[in-house]
Amino acid sequence: MNAKVLATTLLVALAASSSAQAGVLFYNTGSANGWSANNINNNCSVTTTSVIALEGTTSMRSECIFNGNYNGRYHAMKIRNPFGGNGSTRWIGFGFYLSSNHTFAAESTWLMQTIAKYGASFTPNIWLKINDRKLTLTRQFGPLSSRTKSEVDVLTNLQKGRWYEVVMKVHMDDDASGKIEVWIDGTKEVTMNGPNYFDGRTETLRIDLGLYCTGWYQKDTLPVPAAGTRLVFFDEFRLGDANSSFAEVDPGQGGGDADLISAATYSAKSGGWTNHGRVHDGSTTAAGNSTADPAWIEYDFGTNRTIKTARINEDDAGNWHVGQWKIKYWNGSSFVDAFSYTNSTNAGWNSVNFTDRVTSKIRLYLKPPAGGRVEIREFECVGQ
Repeated sequence: MNAKVLATTLLVALAASSSAQAGVLFYNTGSANGWSANNINNNCSVTTTSVIALEGTTSMRSECIFNGNYNGRYHAMKIRNPFGGNGSTRWIGFGFYLSSNHTFAAESTWLMQTIAKYGASFTPNIWLKINDRKLTLTRQFGPLSSRTKSEVDVLTNLQKGRWYEVVMKVHMDDDASGKIEVWIDGTKEVTMNGPNYFDGRTETLRIDLGLYCTGWYQKDTLPVPAAGTRLVFFDEFRLGDANSSFAEVDPGQGGGDADLISAATYSAKSGGWTNHGRVHDGSTTAAGNSTADPAWIEYDFGTNRTIKTARINEDDAGNWHVGQWKIKYWNGSSFVDAFSYTNSTNAGWNSVNFTDRVTSKIRLYLKPPAGGRVEIREFECVGQ
């Protein structure tokens, strides 16, 4: 092969290889890092966690905690900027996981929004939200000063303790050519035709991913029937342009690991407990305690699950905290150690990775510090 032919062949090969992901504008593998900016208010946080993941080993943890004395907004979101503008087409893919302790309530909790600043104010044009057990798609359009809102339910029976894989194709336009398509777990659920951008505007949108508890901000006009903590995990976010495809932004099939501990899987406990439900309420703001040595709590999964890692959250202060802890799992005839007693030495999370165990139920064992009692804020055990 002569030099000219070889050079041409290499250029064609390089062009082909670069175009395989040419449509992907941004990819986040489940991390609070690497985004354009933050949209995080008081009483809210966005962190990276290794407790649960759709793919890989981490996900993005978004949490908001209600405060009746706080009158501001509740955002726990990360920003990708720019997203696109009037006349553009974008593919979006991400996974979200509702905590096993999620409270379904008649209040609006957004998971994603596309939004721009018009003059002094930000206004969204497309968003996905949870309201009770519904996942709802909303678009706004028309004149900015007298905009019209249109909604359609994507799902009507959301379940907690599982991943949902979302793919969206959005053509943004202020006329009838606008179109939004939504797939959940590989199945197309919704096609929303019509304008989804404000008349004659040219501003470039950004996209925010995470939690926005709008119902809490509007507490003066909307009831807050289940104030407390909202926690959602996000993973495998991809943004593609018009040249992208479902396959390129698909957050993945087959699911991943999940926290198996909740009020639903709690089944028994030792004596001496006060507020034992706080150990599995999905929040680290309050603690349960026990005078027993050791104290234990049992969780029954109802079927065999593979457990892989566990962690406890405590303050490691005073003489009320956790001195040592371990997990026992049911082997079909008795409870045996998944790992032996280990010291709890950190204020916050203390984690143990152990050999995978297949079991239908486990017990968390806790020993107090010398002269004290057991106090623990939260327990999580991750598996499939």
